[in-house]
Amino acid sequence: MTRIFLVLAYAADRPEGDIADRLELSLPLPATGHLDDAEAGPFPAERQLPDGRRRAMELLREEGFWALRRTSPATDPEDAPLWQVEARMLRPGELIQLLRPDGEALTFRIVNVAAE
Repeated sequence: MTRIFLVLAYAADRPEGDIADRLELSLPLPATGHLDDAEAGPFPAERQLPDGRRRAMELLREEGFWALRRTSPATDPEDAPLWQVEARMLRPGELIQLLRPDGEALTFRIVNVAAE
């Protein structure tokens, strides 16, 4: 498994990003650095908001795209909205974009990739 650490690089309300808004993904990452469509997940993920709150999430392959969804003991994961993940290469310095169900886009920069 590989752990990928990201920070918010751009959002409509924070055009200069926010290093306190973080995302962490754990997934099997092949040497090519691309998401492997053969590995459908779900894989654990976590978002840390600027106020310190943590949101458990999971990364999974849906029909034709990768997505993040929030997990919560109070909510059935199947009912949680999907955030579409747009990523090319998962290596430090690269950007990934999360498209929220309401259409808002959040852009995160990969700051570290480490084997677990």
